[in-house]
Amino acid sequence: MSDNAPQFVDPFAGMDTPGQDTTALQSLMHYAMPGRGKTTVLGSMVKVPGFEQGLIIDVDNGTRVLRNDPAIKLALDEGRLRILKVDKTKPAEAVAKIDYIIDQVTSQDLGYRFVGLDTLSYAQDAIEVVADAQFATSGKGGTRDGFAVWNMVGAKTVEWVAKLHNCPWLLGVINVHAKEQTTDQGQYRILPELGGSTKNKIGGDPDLVAYLDWMTGVDPANPDVPHLCAYLGKSPVYIAKNRDMLPDLIVDYDMPTLFRMLEQKDAYVDAAAQDAAVQAALTTPTAAPTPVAA
Repeated sequence: MSDNAPQFVDPFAGMDTPGQDTTALQSLMHYAMPGRGKTTVLGSMVKVPGFEQGLIIDVDNGTRVLRNDPAIKLALDEGRLRILKVDKTKPAEAVAKIDYIIDQVTSQDLGYRFVGLDTLSYAQDAIEVVADAQFATSGKGGTRDGFAVWNMVGAKTVEWVAKLHNCPWLLGVINVHAKEQTTDQGQYRILPELGGSTKNKIGGDPDLVAYLDWMTGVDPANPDVPHLCAYLGKSPVYIAKNRDMLPDLIVDYDMPTLFRMLEQKDAYVDAAAQDAAVQAALTTPTAAPTPVAA
C-alpha cells in the first residue's frame, strides 16, 4: 500500500466487542394525560440499581411532586437526582437551554445514568413559538411559512430524542402528554401529543413506548382500588412499542418494576409462559380494567 494512501478510521472497529451489552434499554417514552404519574415514574429511576444518579429537564414545572416519595426525596437531598428547570414561558430561552443541556450530557459523561425530559410536549410548544417568529413572513406573499415551522419542530425534536437514545452512558426517558382523537371512521384513540413534520417517527427510537393510566378492576381481591398501569400491548386505542416482549399490561408500574421484569423476561419465551408469569405478578386483569376519572 502506498504511503500516500488515504487514511481512515475503520467504521466497524469496536462493534460487538466481548462483554459489550447490546441488549440494554437505550431510551423509553411514557405518555399519559396530565396528573397520571409520569413525573413520579420518571423519578423512580433512582430506585433502580445502577441508575442512582440522574437528571430531569423540567419543562412542565411539576417535579415538586417527587418530594412526596421518600426514596426520591432522599436522592434529591443527597444530590443524586438533579432537577434543571426550564421556563416554558420564555420559548427562545427554553429551546436554547434544552439544546445546551442535552448536548452537554450526551457529548461527555457527567455521571448521569439517566436523563429525563418532562415533557417533550411542552418543549415542542416552545420550539413552535420560536419557529413562528423565525418564519413569520417567509411564506408566500410575506405570510407565515407553516411548512417551515412544522419542519423545524420535527427536526429539533428528532435531534433531542436521537441524542438521548444513542448516548452510550445514559438512559433517555421521554415524557409526553396524551391526547384523545376520534378518526373520520369514528374510531376512538389515545395518542402521544406530538407535533412537527416527523411526529409519527419520534417514537421510532425509544425501545419502549407505554401509555400510563390509573385503572380499577385489575385486582380481583380489591376491584375498586386503582392501580397505575402501563399498556405495552397492541391495541386499536393505544400506541405502544414493546421490543423486549414484556407483558401487554404491567400493574403498579414504576421503573423498579419495569427493570425487574426486564431481568425476568426470559420467562416469557412463549404465550403460555408469559400468561402464567403475568398472572403471578398480578398483571393480567380478570375483567377489562376501568379508567379512573381524573
